Amino acid sequence: ESKAAQLGFTPYEILIVASMIEREAAVPEDRAKISRVILNRIAVSRFNPEEPFLLQIDASVYYGRDQTGGDPNLDFSQLRQIDTPWNTYTRPGLPATPIANPGRASIRAALNPAPNPAPGDPICQDLPDPSECFYFFYVLADEDGSHAFAATFEQHEATLARSAGVEFGG
Repeated sequence: ESKAAQLGFTPYEILIVASMIEREAAVPEDRAKISRVILNRIAVSRFNPEEPFLLQIDASVYYGRDQTGGDPNLDFSQLRQIDTPWNTYTRPGLPATPIANPGRASIRAALNPAPNPAPGDPICQDLPDPSECFYFFYVLADEDGSHAFAATFEQHEATLARSAGVEFGG
């Protein structure tokens, strides 16, 4: 409870964050960074509620589809436009409820997010002020389920372009 409060969340909100980490992270090393991305996006939204930074967590969209009896054959580009209480593409903030039963590792990651990258990190080098470098984006990058992380949308788009056409199992 005290760690959740230090982060500015209730214990229930931390379980929601942990549930998203549980569904998004395929490799253990990514959990704390995914946590950091989620918490950074929420922080931006809290600071600027008129222009929230949507979480855009794919797993929560799929959960919403399953909870509302949505069409499992819909293309994801269509699915993410359907508003449900779990659609983090259409609604700011956390989804309505946890989307999975998070394991201990995901709860730990939610309570102990990775630090943001240091100014010397390659993703910070092209920023106007490398000391203000934050993880804001991630995308599935490897067949093993690893993610690539980025500080800017431009970096994120470049990662998407590099991984376009790559076939991932599962």
